[in-house]
Amino acid sequence: EDGRVLQGRVGSSRPRVNVQPYDSDGDGIYDSAWVIMGSEESKALGEGSTEEDLEPEDVGKNMWYYTFDLLHPNIVAQGGMLNQPAVCGPQDEDCTEGEFFPLLEDDFGNLFYETEISRRFSHFSQPIHQIGNAGVSAVLIVKQGIINQGGPADIFLRRLVVPDDVWETCPEGSPYDRCLPAGYNPYAYENMACDEWVYTDGSNPRYVEGLCLSNMINVSGGTIVSCDNGSSGTDCAADFPWDGGESPFPKVTEWVQTAENLDDQSWENPYDVAKGHRGFVDGDFIMMMYAWSPNWKANTVGNDHYNLYARRSFDGGLTWTTLPVSYTHVDGTVWTGEGTETCENYGAGSEYITACTTYGPGEFEQSRNLSQLTGNKVTILDPRYTPSGGIKMLPVTDKLDVGGGTLPYDDDALRDPSMFFVVYETGDNTTVAEGEAVPLDLFYSRAYAFGDYYDLVEYSTGDGEIVEGFDWLEHDRDDLSGEAANTANPGASYYYVVWNQWQEDEHENVSESDIIFRRIMYLDDAEDESTPPITSILYVSHTMADYEDTLLLIGSARDGDHVGDKPEDDIGGYEWTDTFDGITTIVGTQKQLSLPVNNAPPGWHQFQFRAKDKGGNWSPGVDVQIWIVEELHQAYLPMATGN
Repeated sequence: EDGRVLQGRVGSSRPRVNVQPYDSDGDGIYDSAWVIMGSEESKALGEGSTEEDLEPEDVGKNMWYYTFDLLHPNIVAQGGMLNQPAVCGPQDEDCTEGEFFPLLEDDFGNLFYETEISRRFSHFSQPIHQIGNAGVSAVLIVKQGIINQGGPADIFLRRLVVPDDVWETCPEGSPYDRCLPAGYNPYAYENMACDEWVYTDGSNPRYVEGLCLSNMINVSGGTIVSCDNGSSGTDCAADFPWDGGESPFPKVTEWVQTAENLDDQSWENPYDVAKGHRGFVDGDFIMMMYAWSPNWKANTVGNDHYNLYARRSFDGGLTWTTLPVSYTHVDGTVWTGEGTETCENYGAGSEYITACTTYGPGEFEQSRNLSQLTGNKVTILDPRYTPSGGIKMLPVTDKLDVGGGTLPYDDDALRDPSMFFVVYETGDNTTVAEGEAVPLDLFYSRAYAFGDYYDLVEYSTGDGEIVEGFDWLEHDRDDLSGEAANTANPGASYYYVVWNQWQEDEHENVSESDIIFRRIMYLDDAEDESTPPITSILYVSHTMADYEDTLLLIGSARDGDHVGDKPEDDIGGYEWTDTFDGITTIVGTQKQLSLPVNNAPPGWHQFQFRAKDKGGNWSPGVDVQIWIVEELHQAYLPMATGN
């Protein structure tokens, strides 16, 4: 009746929804809520055909956005389309690169744009009182690419921004400093940041709420530097087999991200693929994360893998940087950035190089590789996050004063916005060629300085080398784990995680299936300058050794007081001792001890490792016992068999 095309030939799927409170009557008190929702919708154009070789005008899905009053829902609504119309690339012969494809016409004479395949809606929003100076109320996320499900794709953002001139002074009695007019929806489709709108007058029934022609923000896009066929840059992109895969695929081995990539189309780097997109907005601060692989085609058969990446913005998504020299958060606190260093691994398979980049405060930063997976045996499955205070970023309660109660901990009453948590799930990449990656283990970390740094632990690779990475939640060889859900207290001193854990045999029979919970406690407030470092022994080459062996022992130490340098940098000295027959001797002053055995007397030796921070505090020692003999002998027992 209103001219919209409703033929029942489309289908919506994968909806995601949240709600935010608002003031409906202008008294400054929240008394209703806005629903914020999106879903992917199949295009399903035309009447269809029985001809097998007929090429359709368009394929795939579009992404649609909806918002309405929780108490007064729209029973039927078209919504607003999020994805930009498709832009012609160098591979398109029927149009000019950089321009939109020619408009199509449906059965009713309505014009519409061709689009890429947009799917997997995700979003994050914030309540009205938390919106910062940039005016961002929500960020809407889509995964989009040029080929069907499973094909190459990038992660794109649309921002919902409240205009500056809409804000007004709150009425007397309101707990907030500034308010919006009664009934104003800051999450409305028309608040989407866009430089070029069309059909805003409702003249096209395919776009009842109008259509944005401006670029989305491409947070995963990058520029190819080199490929394994010897080509580089645009030459490698031009080698992409647009014939659908009949030609061989080069493999991207090096890439770079710059600010210019933020408005890239998905076809500008047609090799990469991204997934697992999510994040949060807190005032003007945005944390965005996703899993990414530089090589889509190789990744589908386990010849490449996903890593987990994160990006941050301190101005509502306009720029993506490290923590600025001076950043004023929406709560009024002021934070100082000092810069950071991040590393990326370039290459293919086990042949790779690690390149590290130092960034100053407030500098553009390319997406940070959080998981640092190398080789192709392990990949990233489902990442999760939580801000301090949980998704709502609020204290647990402020009502315990009734009856004389108080909050149990001071850090439950005051939120630290500079910290958040990340947990990711690894998967067996060797099973990808036959189906899905089998879940393996869970790893987590706490970010601080708004993600400039993460708490990392040291691991031994098994061959005497040490690498840093996220700490583990579960890593038992016999157990599979995944689908973690997590939250944290406002002070980020308690981290809570729950996940599924099970065992599975070679026939995919599941047993020992349970829900596991862990609480991680950080003793930040209990630490002072006298708190000793935390030490461990990561690697021991021999538990029994003879005079032809050389012992290799590797220790790890972190400052325990969070005073001064970063924990991993605030160590001032190391000490290894060897105790034999009641006599203790200092045998090393570095993290790594390499000790020929031929001068040691035979018997049990107790080696101890300890460390000193720059404040002069020594840690307790950690010990390992090693049996030393002049010569080890192997005994071979006879074996008897009978008929």
